[in-house]
Amino acid sequence: MFVVDVMDYFSDGQDIFNRPRNPPREEKLPVKAEFKAKFLQHLNQKKQDKGFTLIELLLVIFIIGILAAIALPTFLKQTANANQATAKSVVGSIVTAQTVYRTENNQFAPAFSNLTLGLSSTTNNYTYSVQPGNDTTAVIAKAGDSSLKGYSGGNVRFITIASQSESAIASVVCEVNNPGTGIPAPPFPLNSNASSGNAAIGCNGGGETQL
Repeated sequence: MFVVDVMDYFSDGQDIFNRPRNPPREEKLPVKAEFKAKFLQHLNQKKQDKGFTLIELLLVIFIIGILAAIALPTFLKQTANANQATAKSVVGSIVTAQTVYRTENNQFAPAFSNLTLGLSSTTNNYTYSVQPGNDTTAVIAKAGDSSLKGYSGGNVRFITIASQSESAIASVVCEVNNPGTGIPAPPFPLNSNASSGNAAIGCNGGGETQL
């Protein structure tokens, strides 16, 4: 038969009458759409490879400069306050040590080293010195930086008014009103006979404040 002969003719055994007349073709984008897709891909790749421009870098540096200008004064102020707090603490410790020394030795310590506080008389920010005396003494904390305030402290032995025979030791710590590297004025005795320590010794009222 004709059908058998035709089927035998094709080695793959497929029915030629059931085959699609035109094989499916691969769908392709129109020329314009394909060009647009490649162009967008190129722009995206270029954007990924792009670095910072000079203007962008200058803008970042400018912003950092503004932030530093705002933060730096605050940082310096906090640093100065911390250094001043340390100086006040050292002066207070020396004044207290002088009181103990006078009670045990009937005189104030003649030198900083006699107090055995384990502190250095010279630091990066302050220099400490003791002005000895029998019934009065003073300690000076001279600032080494113009942004820091100086400090002074002192002790005085006085006779109490109530007993007229018993003695007491009054102490005071003073802060210079304005920052600077000048030598602070030492406290001075007010009265050798006083009813309280505040009446016996005081700070230089013209330029210092009692703490």
